[in-house]
Amino acid sequence: MATLQHRSGSYRLLFQYEGKQQTLTIGPVTLVEGRQWKSKAEHLLMRLKQRMLEVPIGCSINDFILHEGKPPALPNLTKARNTT
Repeated sequence: MATLQHRSGSYRLLFQYEGKQQTLTIGPVTLVEGRQWKSKAEHLLMRLKQRMLEVPIGCSINDFILHEGKPPALPNLTKARNTT
């Protein structure tokens, strides 16, 4: 479960992942958009708990949630081109 916190005109998410408190700054958004971020994060965390999703190697949980479960590919983890 995630918690939405408003501080200094900016929203952030607080949540537990693997037994540790995590914080993700969303930024200066409306309350409605902040609640949407909270809902999406809770959905992703539920899927991770159910083992229906997996955080890719080399990706932090914050980046995983920030990119809605589809983090950008890291250059060192992409497939090597076929060589001749």
